[in-house]
Amino acid sequence: MKAGKLIIFVKVNNETKLGAKRMNDKSKSLVVATILVGLGVLLIFVNIGVISFGIWELFVNFYPVLFLIIGSSGIAKAIRSRGHDGLFSALFFTTAGLLLILDRLGVIFFELRMVWQLWPVILVYLGIKALLGDMLTVTVDTDDKDVAWIDDEDYNTVKKGGRFSIGDIKFSKPDWQLEPLHLKNGIGDYYFDLTKAYIPDMETPIYIEGTIGDVKMLIPDDLPVKVHAYVKIGDVRVMQLKEDGTNRQVTYVSDEYDQAIRKVNIHIRLKIGSVKIDSI
Repeated sequence: MKAGKLIIFVKVNNETKLGAKRMNDKSKSLVVATILVGLGVLLIFVNIGVISFGIWELFVNFYPVLFLIIGSSGIAKAIRSRGHDGLFSALFFTTAGLLLILDRLGVIFFELRMVWQLWPVILVYLGIKALLGDMLTVTVDTDDKDVAWIDDEDYNTVKKGGRFSIGDIKFSKPDWQLEPLHLKNGIGDYYFDLTKAYIPDMETPIYIEGTIGDVKMLIPDDLPVKVHAYVKIGDVRVMQLKEDGTNRQVTYVSDEYDQAIRKVNIHIRLKIGSVKIDSI
């Protein structure tokens, strides 16, 4: 089989995509309609003398409500889609809108120039972003009908997924077939048992990326490997080589690697975590 990158596609029913698009369009229309209705009613009250606001006073008292509507709509959209596009701005607008409304009601004192005090919203965003990820344990089936193969030179043209996934990725079934892999995870562990794998007569690349997690790998002692492992914060142990602390990296190459036909080229990059590779 021709070497390349492993891309896993998730099939989505066309009716589901159409329904989601209609829902998003409906949500946008609802937000616009709510803003127009609210502004219109407020202007009517001003014009008939029920509310004696000037134009500037009207704007100052109304824009917090606008912030709240925009923010709430963005949060609802993120929850429905289980994504995080626009979530940070939605949380910001919602929080700022609520505080400004409470200020207008005399409950608290808060001005727009105090917005820098809302920096903890970043922590809330990171927490919700993680909760909205794919909380799954991933099992990869390398049957050709489930995956697509592309050449290395075409790999950069493929759009990478932007979801923040959470979960473990394991390759440990008996006689599982090793193929070129490029794996990326947000939070979670990787486990590879190459002693149980069918390894083809070729150089097989494995690219592993993660934000927080551990990588553990068992390699047959007769399999030549080349390993480059980097951990920003944590420890790296590849065979007899070990590094710990910050910005740690280990490069290991088997003596017979260059001459071998059947071999594995492993690249690992983690922000926080550990790498442990042993041969048995």
